[in-house]
Amino acid sequence: MLNSFANKWSQLWFFIAAGISLFCLTVTFYSSELLKSPGIIHQLVRFNLAVENNFGALWSGMLLLLVSIHASDGYFSSRNKHPSAANGWATLSVILLLLSLDEIGSFHERANLFLRMGTWLSLLPFAIILLGALTYGLLTLWRVPEQRRNVFWIIAAFSILASVALQEYLEHHSQWWGQYHSLRTVIEEGSELLGSLILLKVSMGNTFGIFKPEKKSSQSVFQALSSFRHYLLIIGVLSAPILSCITVLLPEGGHPADWLTATGFFCAGLVIARRFFESGRYSGLSLLILSITCLVMSAATVLPFKKLFVLYPASLLLFVVWVLRANKSKLLYGLSATVLIVMTFLSLFETPLFFHYLLCSMVSLLTYYVNATLDLASSRAPSIADNKDCGAFVCVAKTVT
Repeated sequence: MLNSFANKWSQLWFFIAAGISLFCLTVTFYSSELLKSPGIIHQLVRFNLAVENNFGALWSGMLLLLVSIHASDGYFSSRNKHPSAANGWATLSVILLLLSLDEIGSFHERANLFLRMGTWLSLLPFAIILLGALTYGLLTLWRVPEQRRNVFWIIAAFSILASVALQEYLEHHSQWWGQYHSLRTVIEEGSELLGSLILLKVSMGNTFGIFKPEKKSSQSVFQALSSFRHYLLIIGVLSAPILSCITVLLPEGGHPADWLTATGFFCAGLVIARRFFESGRYSGLSLLILSITCLVMSAATVLPFKKLFVLYPASLLLFVVWVLRANKSKLLYGLSATVLIVMTFLSLFETPLFFHYLLCSMVSLLTYYVNATLDLASSRAPSIADNKDCGAFVCVAKTVT
């Protein structure tokens, strides 16, 4: 089944991403008309890419996150045979992860608030760091002949993404679009999505399972989500108060705390569905429900009202499924019960905005970690925490028993 359908699944994966992007661009183009429309049609404006803190902005950021996860598979697939390529893909993965955060958290729009050098000069230090990291990643990939074709596509994709900065500059210093404001917005947002889709197509080649059925590998799909789960949890927990504080103190623009919450649930949904991505086979109703629930909770982070009212009933479902999957694991029972109790308690009271964002982030991180651990227990993918010779991006492969 894997070999007969996997190529179609891989194509479907890409076309779904392209289809959602095209839908968001269409909504963006007709946003003025949709604002005047009644009823449910009016709600489609939530997919407008030109507005922060809605489904459109969330999709743009999650698409970059997905590309980052696929790029991280390049590290695992290349680390033994081509360490140079592994470092290159790891670098690109980190860059894309930070771009995902910026896309939803609007950090580059706030750069001048911190550096006070002017709107564009304040971006210069970040641009230099980004360009330096990208150059390093591309040069390390170029050393491997098999990766050179990918390098050209990556350069093309980042060139398209870089053109958005020029378009934003023209937006603030000219009126070249005249009365066609929607067209200008679609071109700008479409450039971002086109660059992201090119990167997605290239980085999908790093992932095995249904994405590369012709090649057999012991590497897990989206392996970083399991192998780095301890480190990702620690980084997430440490950054959650910072991102929540920024969100509360600088409410204008995107919400960085929402990115962390959405990322946790999004990664949880991918981890749960990983068996399907590896085999192309249906993995059971409970896993399907849990994966869809996590993805819905990821999307719910941009809802305008208090998210606890959405996350609380969803946590009830998660708790039930966790209990069914935990297989007498006292630790996971305890974590699940803690989530349920905390959310039940806090949903009864008026929670300060900072703690509201913080709690949502913590719940999403715990949801991701618990599901990654449960998935690991069932498939036993190798973890760098189990391997004394593993570092952050340099790892000596061992068999985990």
